Amino acid sequence: MAVYITGDKHGDFDPYHWDYAKIEKFCQDHHTTKQDVMIILGDHGVRFYPDDDWRTLKDMKRLEKMPIRFVLLRGNHDRRVDKSNPNLSYIQMHEPEIEGEFWFYDRCPSLLFPREYGRYRFAGHDVLIICGAYSIDKQYRLDAQLSSRHPYWFPDEQLSDGERARAGRIYRQMVKNCHGGDILVMSHTCPLQYRPNHALLNQLGDLEEDTTMEQWMDGIADYRSGNGAKPWAKWYCGHFHIDETIDDVRFMYHDIILLEEAAPQSTTSD
Repeated sequence: MAVYITGDKHGDFDPYHWDYAKIEKFCQDHHTTKQDVMIILGDHGVRFYPDDDWRTLKDMKRLEKMPIRFVLLRGNHDRRVDKSNPNLSYIQMHEPEIEGEFWFYDRCPSLLFPREYGRYRFAGHDVLIICGAYSIDKQYRLDAQLSSRHPYWFPDEQLSDGERARAGRIYRQMVKNCHGGDILVMSHTCPLQYRPNHALLNQLGDLEEDTTMEQWMDGIADYRSGNGAKPWAKWYCGHFHIDETIDDVRFMYHDIILLEEAAPQSTTSD
């Protein structure tokens, strides 16, 4: 079983573009099976429209047909999981290469939606997952939805104050139980101190900006273990549409990497 990781896809199945067409070819070239996992770091795009919209159903079925399972982090352009949907099921997985709590739709069991935040394990690594981000094109999306019956901007796109507080407590507990400083963080956006300003929209100066999530993530990034060591080894995020590394933060977009090669194995005590 292999665990792979990649960046934003925005529901793009166009065979002439990168995105899911590239994943499909990757699966063919690497002979993947439903035992393998592809982690997408937000803005997966398969739940931009409501659950019962034909476009949502079509995209989810297309992913389900691929010879791989998907772990789909929620980005700022993805809807939160509607837990009132009768076709939604919950599972707590304890496999050698994937461990954690996920939601999935009964007709698409290979599409795994993690919680908004929490501790997971992939390929032997302790992983803190953090979903959500701010949409810098918020006003554009609000204007666009005036002529549509569907929202183009989601008011709950960022974690709430309470969610951030709970995620912080989970992380501190992970650090307490970790030996070796090799926790991985997977999120959609990144700590403010690592934000790639050169990759932001050119018209940033004319747009409203909210860095609440990024400022809070600075506290995660700067938190130290009892011996003063940095407890996380690598931080993976999408959102900025670049394939680039800044210090220990890897921004992912089109690249697909094997997680096993991404960082040393973690050792924890429960």
